[in-house]
Amino acid sequence: MTAPPILPSGRLRDTRLPVLLQLLRSELKTGVLTLKRNDLNKSIFIQEGDIIFASSLYSDDRLGEVLLKTGKINFKQYEISVDLLKKTGKRQGTILVEQGFIAPKDLFEGVVFQVREIVLSPFTWVEGDYEFIEGPLPSEEVITLQISTGDIILDGIKRIQDWNRLIHDLPPLNSVLHLSTDPRSLFQSVNLSAAERDLLRLVNGERTLRDVLCESTMSSMDCARVLYFFITAGILSPAFQKTEGAEKVDWQDHHQDHQKETEEAPPAAEEEVLKQAFFDEEKEATVQKIREAYLQMENQNYYEILKVTPSAGRDEIKKAYFRLAKEYHPDRHFEAEMGQVKKELESLFVRITQAYDTLLVEKKRKAYDSELANGKQNQKQAEPTHRDFFARGEAALEKGDLRDACYFFQEAINKMPERIDKAVYYLRYGQAMARIPGKLRDAAEILKKGVALDPTRTEFHVELGLIYSKTGLTQKAMTSFSEALKRDPINKIAKAEIEKLHP
Repeated sequence: MTAPPILPSGRLRDTRLPVLLQLLRSELKTGVLTLKRNDLNKSIFIQEGDIIFASSLYSDDRLGEVLLKTGKINFKQYEISVDLLKKTGKRQGTILVEQGFIAPKDLFEGVVFQVREIVLSPFTWVEGDYEFIEGPLPSEEVITLQISTGDIILDGIKRIQDWNRLIHDLPPLNSVLHLSTDPRSLFQSVNLSAAERDLLRLVNGERTLRDVLCESTMSSMDCARVLYFFITAGILSPAFQKTEGAEKVDWQDHHQDHQKETEEAPPAAEEEVLKQAFFDEEKEATVQKIREAYLQMENQNYYEILKVTPSAGRDEIKKAYFRLAKEYHPDRHFEAEMGQVKKELESLFVRITQAYDTLLVEKKRKAYDSELANGKQNQKQAEPTHRDFFARGEAALEKGDLRDACYFFQEAINKMPERIDKAVYYLRYGQAMARIPGKLRDAAEILKKGVALDPTRTEFHVELGLIYSKTGLTQKAMTSFSEALKRDPINKIAKAEIEKLHP
């Protein structure tokens, strides 16, 4: 499906907000999207397609009001902060922290919540105008936040309560749904629930939108919302059937600005490969969950392993054991991809069984409780350090185990304090991620975090340039390679790549 051009301004009735944000995201635009309706005026700050901040002229969207409504501050604290704001000109959040009314962590969470609410509220607007001004963002006004644009779009669509609007914005009900053949759309970053992923399993290249709505176990309203997101995000593509008496003859007229072509069904073999690859992401999440459980288990007592309290009865212990056994039994994870965590699964299952056998038998349990009381079982093994995880990542990378390497590098990053030498962890993590098919965008995001820590390191700019070049972002690639040459004028890779781009 050909992406439509982004109009600099227009009406939200003609181009809905989810479509606008998705287009800005897919084209990696940077600028400010302003939304207006009556006396409401909201601005969404976009950096390379991602939402990083938002502001509003509506008084109820101000930070103080948001913290007051969410119970983070009381009215007296609110009044004091407003008074000091007028006297000092400081930001209200700064004043609240300085006065000890909230902790810095509460302030950060409050700002994230405020920004999300500013962005989410216009999703329910039926009328309104938009204007997108492309260009560098005003750094002195914008606080850069890590907010998933995909999650924002999904959450915003979930706020829509108008059934007729949803059906009007969806393709005709007799459209056959297909998984996208574009990996950039299919593997974008968005957190889906199990039910939302199951909805995708109904898409087989034969079922129509009506079929999926009828066969889904979700409520019709929820199903319509999620399908609207999948189609808007490009995860699903509708193939329009030209039949007489179509349900909504005006659908293409309504969408003429952002959907001009009839989508052809992708080849069945290609669609099946992509569908399999999409659900492989579920396996990746399972692998990570198993590894995390294994690492935690090393420092847990039997009660913590089974996730029960020391006062738990036999029935509760049995239920906990069967739930965990079902989740971590090695025989339940027979897929080839699970071979990489076979040892962890076996250790987990043995430890879970030991906990169950001990806590279920009264005599054994009393002896174990006595040991706990004496501190014998509370002697924790030393947790792996960030250096340990980094070394494991390097070893995995050397063996070509890219996903293992990424896991260990990420754990190393999570455990290491924020300081300049942490940049090399981001560098190796980004390099490993870039070698995994379909992960170039993720790799770029990782590398940019490293640049923020140490912008002087040439390798970051070279790696980013290579990624941008592979994804067709020629201007960004040129900028990155130029940055590399500023730091290392004789860098062979940067020189060669610039010559390729501008022979």
